[in-house]
Amino acid sequence: MVWTWLGLACTGPGSTGQTTTTTADTAVPVSTADTQAPTPECGEETPPGPGVAHTTVGAVLGTDEGGVHRWLGIPFAEPPVADLRFRPPVPASCADEALVADTWTASCPQLDAGGTYVGEEDCLTLNVWAPQGAADLPVLVFLHGGGHQQGSASVELAGAKIYDGAHLARAGAVVVTVQYRLGILGFLAHPDLTAESGGKGVGNYGFLDQIEALRWVADNAPAFGGDPSKVVVFGESAGAVSTCRVITSPLAEGLVSGAILQSGGCPATPLADAEEVGVSLVSELSCDGADPLACLREMPATELVATAPGGASVLTRGMFDGVIDGWAVPDLPWDVIARGEHHQVPLIVGANADETGLEVPSIPDAEAFDTALRAQYPFAPDTLIDAIRAAYPLEDYPSPRAAMVALTSDLRFICPSRRLARSAAANQKAPVYRYLYDHILENSGLPGQIFGAYHGLELWFVFGTMSDRQDVVLGASDQAVIDAMQAAWLSFANGEPPLKAWTSTESKADWLWRFEDPGSVVDGVRAETCDFWDALVP
Repeated sequence: MVWTWLGLACTGPGSTGQTTTTTADTAVPVSTADTQAPTPECGEETPPGPGVAHTTVGAVLGTDEGGVHRWLGIPFAEPPVADLRFRPPVPASCADEALVADTWTASCPQLDAGGTYVGEEDCLTLNVWAPQGAADLPVLVFLHGGGHQQGSASVELAGAKIYDGAHLARAGAVVVTVQYRLGILGFLAHPDLTAESGGKGVGNYGFLDQIEALRWVADNAPAFGGDPSKVVVFGESAGAVSTCRVITSPLAEGLVSGAILQSGGCPATPLADAEEVGVSLVSELSCDGADPLACLREMPATELVATAPGGASVLTRGMFDGVIDGWAVPDLPWDVIARGEHHQVPLIVGANADETGLEVPSIPDAEAFDTALRAQYPFAPDTLIDAIRAAYPLEDYPSPRAAMVALTSDLRFICPSRRLARSAAANQKAPVYRYLYDHILENSGLPGQIFGAYHGLELWFVFGTMSDRQDVVLGASDQAVIDAMQAAWLSFANGEPPLKAWTSTESKADWLWRFEDPGSVVDGVRAETCDFWDALVP
């Protein structure tokens, strides 16, 4: 397994926290000097005790999970239904009775891989794990992926919840996972929505949910044994895209002390382009009459979701990736970072060696490779196709398919992560670290050889939930990777380098850290091919 760490300085800022004021229709961020303590009278009738957390939404009662307390399904915002559809989230109010937080809640509305509608609109909840007796621990807040159209905090495969935070919490952290609005319900833009909101938050409802969840964490972390000055947001794929928005949004000022972007970049769509898509969708829904917004808010969620059914893919860009509204997303996040106008907190940025390994189809020979290459770039001139082919000579790879996996992984993930890390490092004093994840299961056999270190594989290791799967037998190297990743993420969350041996003097741009040999550091990761793409893509 090979990691790359790009390190510059040693310390980053803490968190100051935010809260909100609300009107009937909107939630407006208001900065405060300190995080807000839970309202004294909220849930005070429930006495303190093991697994009891007194929060701004009342007392929540957790369950014990092998030395870790777990609270599932805590509402952080009011259900975004009826008149609250397509509006910023409204913070959840204090409950009259204690919440027994022992049940995984439904995902936000979406179509699953088979095209079946799943989920509920009343989905704005989060889950918390903390070791028993936790006090002043760092807080890791996770944003799930899924192309902003699929996924949830309770995704399950082979009998295991990928994002179950118990293992990671047991290593020494408070772990939080967040549900947020998806697809058309989370990211629709339309001229009428722009007019209604004054442009504030239009097309970014799912992102505003994430901001509201971070505010909730800032206010309530101490109730779970967390330190609100050490809140690290981390996300994978679309969750990493969201994480990039967090560190570039004025609304997130002071809410995080660090950020980890796993296999995702910093795109966003100009408002005019997003509105054009929205007008088309509203027309398809037959809501383009006298009052489109009333129509949209009265329509069953099943009909809305079915109108924009796209799923998540690592080979194409999705329909929804956030809107440059000038408020929540002030500009293209790439450009905000390039200008040094982002929240300059320590960063970890990385990708997997074979990101597209699950989706690239069979490519048996050179002719099929050329056909696939042309399909990827149908409008590219022959000179560009020839240059790309020359940058990935088939004789350098085990198969033509492996060459295409390397090509598409470099273009869409690995090289952009290098570009982002370099840009951030050049425009902030806080440290920036970069990794390449390339470990596959020790006992994976042929599937591992075919798919490699594919998109999302590292999540099972970060969360430690690979050991929960019914179809996996962990080897010693697998457990070593789990231990190493969790130690790195926790060290980072505590304000230290992800690897204790890293020093601020070791700041070459592309140093690789090899976990199998802690004393080995080499320079460069896909450097030649990334230089090639950087020359083509501004």
